[in-house]
This record gives sequence, C-alpha cells and structure tokens, in this order.
Amino acid sequence: MASAFWYAAKGKWYGRYIDVKGRHAQAPVPGQRKHVGPKAPTARGSMTEKLAEEWAAGQEGKAEAQRNGALPMPEENQTFDWMVSFHARVYGVNLKSHKADSFYEKHLRDCSLSRLTMREVKLHHVREYLEGKKAELSGESVRKLRVRIYQLIALAAEKGYCAHHVKRAPRPDLDEQPDEYLRFEEVVPTFEQLLPKHRGLFWTVILLGFRRQEPLWMLKTDVNVAERTLLARKTKNGKKKTLPIPPPLWPVIQEALKTPGPYLFPDPSKDGGQYNLESDFDRRLRAAMARAGVVKAYRHVCRRKGCGFKEERPTDVEARCPRCDYRLSAYGIPRHVRFHDLRHTTGTLLAKLKVPIEVISTILGHADIAMTRRYLGVDLDDMREGLERLTDRLELGVPGEAPPESIQVHAATGTTAQFATLMLSASEGTQMEARDSEFTSVESRASVVGARGFEPPTPCAQGNRAGFATGVHQGPPQRFSSGMRGVRKSTGDRETPGRATPFALLMLSASDRLLTVKQVAAALQVCTATVYALCKRGELAHSRVLDSIRVERADLEAFLDRARFEASRAPAENRATTAKPEGEE
Repeated sequence: MASAFWYAAKGKWYGRYIDVKGRHAQAPVPGQRKHVGPKAPTARGSMTEKLAEEWAAGQEGKAEAQRNGALPMPEENQTFDWMVSFHARVYGVNLKSHKADSFYEKHLRDCSLSRLTMREVKLHHVREYLEGKKAELSGESVRKLRVRIYQLIALAAEKGYCAHHVKRAPRPDLDEQPDEYLRFEEVVPTFEQLLPKHRGLFWTVILLGFRRQEPLWMLKTDVNVAERTLLARKTKNGKKKTLPIPPPLWPVIQEALKTPGPYLFPDPSKDGGQYNLESDFDRRLRAAMARAGVVKAYRHVCRRKGCGFKEERPTDVEARCPRCDYRLSAYGIPRHVRFHDLRHTTGTLLAKLKVPIEVISTILGHADIAMTRRYLGVDLDDMREGLERLTDRLELGVPGEAPPESIQVHAATGTTAQFATLMLSASEGTQMEARDSEFTSVESRASVVGARGFEPPTPCAQGNRAGFATGVHQGPPQRFSSGMRGVRKSTGDRETPGRATPFALLMLSASDRLLTVKQVAAALQVCTATVYALCKRGELAHSRVLDSIRVERADLEAFLDRARFEASRAPAENRATTAKPEGEE
C-alpha cells in the first residue's frame, strides 16, 4: 500500500509504492522545494503528507497497469545511446577513475547499437557488434566493452526501461600477449633516467613488490627504524603486511623521512601533500625507458615541416627522408610496461633467482599461491635455457652436424691439424687401415657403443676422488694403448713433437673444470660414442656425477700428451721389430 514519509536529511517528502517489477520503491515527490529543518513545512502552498500519499498511490496504480499490459512499459523509447549518457551522468560521477570515459564514449557512441531502443537490443546485435570490434581492438578491450554493454542492459531492466535481460554473448578470446616486465639488465639504467623526486617511490615499488596505491598511502609512522621494516596499511585484501627494508633501500627511506608532511612519499608539487591516485606514473616510467634505450623499435620522423614521413625501424641509425632527403629524427618506442608491471617484475626476478614461491607469495601479499604463479613470467630465453639444460643432461649431439672447423689442435710450431693427425704417424696409418676389419668384428662392435652412449643405472662404486664433492666417483683405472681404437684416420698434416692443446679447451674458462662428453667429443673432433668407448676401456680418465660422465681439463690434456707421445714413438718401435738380427735366415 502506498504511503509517504518526511526525509529530514533531504528536506523533502518521499513516497513508498510497488514499482513495475513488483518491488518496494521510494522516491522524492516531484514539485517540492527543499525545506531546511527537522519538521515538515506547514506554510500555505507547501507539499503536505496527504499530497505525497496521493502521488505515491498514483505511481503504484500506474505500475500495476503496466504490469498487466494496460499501459506501455515506462520509457520504452529510450535508446542505447541515451542509456550510455544516463549511465555516465548518474553513475559515472562516483567512479574513482575517469581514464576510461573517453574509451567508452568513442566506441559506444554512434555505433550499431545506438539507434536501437533498450527493448530491441538482442543477443545477435551484441554479438555482431563485438565481432566487428575484434579486428580493431585487442581482446582485453573487447572484453571491457562487453562488460559495459551488459551493465547498461542490467541498469535499463532495473529502471524498467526494458522488461527483459539479454542473454550474454560468449566472452571473446584474449590475444596472447607476452608478459611485460623489466629484465635484470634493464632495471638500473631505467631508474637512473627517472627524475630524482620520483626515484625513491619507484625503487620502493620494485624492491618490495607493492601495488600502485599502497606506497601512496604510507605514513612516516609506518617505518620502524629500529627493525628497519615498512608497514603497508591499505592493501587490496584489507590485511596489513610488514616487509623488511633491504639494505640498499634504507638510504632511500631515510631521505623520504626528511620530506615535509605526514606521507612517506609526498607529491613534490604539493609541499607534503599526497600524490594524486590517478597520477600518470606509466608515462613517466616509459619515458625513462626510452631515455635509457630500453625500447622495442625506433620511430623515424622527418624533420622537415609538413613532410609527414614517419616509419618504425629496428635501429636508430641516422638516415635520410625518402621523400625530401631531409634528416630523420629517431625516437625510441619503449615496451608497454606499466607502473603496476614493476610488481610483476619483482615476482618474476625473484623466481629467476630460485626464491621459493611461498616467499614470493608472502612478499607480494597473495593469499593463494595460484595467484602468485600469474606473476611469474617465463620468456623465450627461460624456455631455451631449460631445453638446453635438458639436452646437455642427456648429452645429445646435433644430428647430421659436422664438427666445427675451428676446433683444431694448435701445435708448438704454430701449425694446425685435426686431432686424429696427432694420433697417427705415416706408418701407423697403414697399420690402422689393416685393422679396419678388426674394428668391424663382433668383439669390437661390442666395445664401441652407439651414438647415445652407455649409462649404467647406478654410479660407479669407486672411492671419492680428491677435490670432488660427494656423489662424484672415479672411473676405471687409466690405461692407454698405441693406436686409438675407433678413431678415423685423418689426412691432415703430421704434427711435430711438442705439447698440443685443442682450441676448444683454450676457449673454455678456467672455471669449467669438469667437461661433458659432448664438450670432449667436440675438442677431439670425434663422435660421443668414441668418447664413451675411451672411458669404458680406461684410456681416458673420467669421473661420474650421479649417472653422467665428466672429464677434467687436466685429464684431457694428459690424454692428448700421451697420445702424441705414443704417436711419435710408434715409428721407432716398428723399425726395431722389422729389422732382422745378423745370422738369422
């Protein structure tokens, strides 16, 4: 039943009634002026309680007739374009940010839905409109338009401008965009290009992983000087979090404590006042990236007024305009890294440093670790490194790839020759050709393993070697025989006596003390199967790390010295055995 009441705070009479959807509603009675005071006005010509009740009863009767079909639905002629304006006028003023207003005005005004009334908007209209926007906008922007359209439809149904809810169109697929964050080598150059008055805020965000507004609300009382911690009071989930201040960040916090005003990071232009929560930190960050050279391309623009030539190029090499032959100015185009992506950078760089995900989740303030995984960016370099570690662990070579020509042996005389040339003298080469049939015998084939090598399921049970960590076992005892089995003869020049060191060993750093089978094979210019066979026969000293074979640099160089020595001694032994003693027939 309709009724009326005096709303003292508003100074007006309000009526209660049942609206067109059968729900209780209340609204101010039109045609009255605001009255200041706790009591209702009594002067002549003023709105009285009886008149307010009559207005409420009329509204309730009209709504009942509309529900029964005797009267048309209210505001049936309101169009989608009018609804966009109504939403912006009534609800847009309460929004915290108005950055997206121009976006919605551009794409929802004068579109294919604008001429339709809210009762005429159907599912196929919304679907056709969104499909047309896919070619123009990104997937995320199309999703934002979809959400706003259904907000307008729901608002129209709530106000009674349409008596139905449009079935929701399927969510458009998001374009797969790589996660944007700053790499290790990009952080310091970028932050050095920031203005000094903003540098402390940016360093705090990237080192502690704060969200956008968390440091802007921090007070100087939130800093615990004794324990060197920082308290974030206003967080997304409403829970306070305390983070330790890293030593490099402590001087920045000390400088922030000296600024005027209660805020830890005040706006320099407001003399201690708070930053505007809508400050364009994204523009400042990307400008610093462009000055630091952290860009994805360069935009070359003609310097001649009125020419209008512009083109994106991968480098900033000085060039001339193809139209007027004027010099082109190159401007860096930074990657689309937002201020909020500094938080993503914190999580990603911590993950690359192998910090446990539980610690990262606590620093970022996530209640669920599944949310933290969204911030752990993985790029092509990470995947490439992982796959290379897998192939190195399996000790796989590249099928069909010949050994590089640069991997040769540098003799004392300065000449170069392949590894097999050191092992064979002229006379020894003939003997090796005679032994080809021996290499193809069943016994020899059993000793030369296949391309993937042999890997026993358990490590050797030998004692630990001096200088090796636990789990690294010594291989079979060293043994060397003249004439390497399984090494093909090379037609290169003979090597003169002297110590020879493979070029690949010279290129390795001193820290690479343990070489993989793949590295040894590349240094010797043989296949990995030959290296496995040498290790199995005990001719090449090696060690085992779990179930993988590793060879020390010193052992490989000693193996080369022995091979050269045996190669130089073999001709003399052959001459001694072929010479007959006097008197022997």
